[in-house]
Amino acid sequence: MNKSLSRSGIRFIIIAMFLISFSILFLSAVKAKATVGEQEKYYKSIEVTDGVTLWNIAEEYCSNEYNDYNEYINEVKKLNHLGEDTIHSGQYIVIPYYSAVIE
Repeated sequence: MNKSLSRSGIRFIIIAMFLISFSILFLSAVKAKATVGEQEKYYKSIEVTDGVTLWNIAEEYCSNEYNDYNEYINEVKKLNHLGEDTIHSGQYIVIPYYSAVIE
């Protein structure tokens, strides 16, 4: 009878460990999923300095929310009513960027 009790105790411990492990993994996955997409779009004005191009700005501020740099540059041009890709030192432009939501 002691052997039977011992085996059932071991089974209980194994099942309990499995359930705890599964719960931890499940909660980790839920938390990871919740943090994806917690990016919010912001805007700021920057002063263009000598030698800076829209491409340089895209390299710094473009994020995964855009398909590519060209999509980001087109949005910057639209926001600033730019008809061409040329920007000049001393000019201020509004740029979009994404950042984590601050709670």
